[in-house]
Amino acid sequence: MISTTGMREAIDHYVIQGISHNTPFIADVCRNVNFQVGDTSTDFIQTHYPDGFGGIALSSLEKVTVAAAVAAIEEERRSVLGRPPLPGGHGDMGPGAVVLLDGLFGSAFAVRRSAASPPVLTVAPLHRDGTAAGDPVKLSLDALSCPPAATVARVRLSGRTYAVQVLQEATDGTLRIQMYGAEREVMVMGGREHELSRYMKEPPVVDRRHEARSPMPGKLVEYAVEVGQEVEVGQKLCIVEAMKMQNMIRSERTGTIAKLCVAPNASVKADEVLIEFA
Repeated sequence: MISTTGMREAIDHYVIQGISHNTPFIADVCRNVNFQVGDTSTDFIQTHYPDGFGGIALSSLEKVTVAAAVAAIEEERRSVLGRPPLPGGHGDMGPGAVVLLDGLFGSAFAVRRSAASPPVLTVAPLHRDGTAAGDPVKLSLDALSCPPAATVARVRLSGRTYAVQVLQEATDGTLRIQMYGAEREVMVMGGREHELSRYMKEPPVVDRRHEARSPMPGKLVEYAVEVGQEVEVGQKLCIVEAMKMQNMIRSERTGTIAKLCVAPNASVKADEVLIEFA
C-alpha cells in the first residue's frame, strides 16, 4: 500500500511533455485495490478495463482537494505575475472565487480563504445554478511553492503535500493541470463571472468511444481490418499518409468493426471518422 502510494505521488512529480504517454493509466492501476493487495493475474487489464482506460475517476474529496490546490496556485500566480484580481471579488482570490474542473461546464466549487494563519480554504461544491451541492470542506493551506517558471507546484493542505503539474495555460485562462495522476482542464473565476457564465448554453456531448478518427489531414492508404472483425487494444486498423509519411492508426479499445467509413485512397480531414465500432 505504501509503495503504490509512493508510485502515484512520484508520477505527479515526473513531467512528460510533447509526446503521448500512459502515466495516467499507470496511476489508475496503482489506485486499484486489487493491485494494491497483489491480486494481479495475467488478465488483470482485461478484467478491470474491459472497455479500455477512460481516465481517472476522482472521488468527491479528491475533487475538493484539487479545487483548493488550484485556487491557491491561481491566487499566487496572479500575485507574482501582477495580474488583476478576479472579477467580483477583492484581493487576488476574492470571497467568491469559483474553480471549475473539466472546463466551463464541469464540476464547480466555491473557494473562500480565511484571514487566519495558516489560512483556511473553505471549499463548497456547487450545482449548475450556483446553489450548494454538498457540505463545505475546510482545508488549511500550510505551505505553497509555485514559481511561475516551474511546471510542478507543491501545495501542503491539512498536513499533506501534493504535487500539481501546471502544464499549459490557454488564452481564455484555462489551465491544464495534473494531480492524483489525472490531467484536468480547470478554470478559476470570480463569483459574478461564474454567475453570468451559467447563462451560456452547454454544447451537446458527443460520444466518440465507438469511433476511430484520423489524427491529421491526408490520404487513407489502406485498411488492415474488415467489417465484423474482432480487434484488440493496440491492433493496427489502417494507414493514413500525410506529407509523404505513412502513419499507422491503432485501436484504442477492444470491439467489433461495424463500418469502414472512407474508401481507400480517398482524402481525409483531421478528426474525420475512419472506422465505427459496434
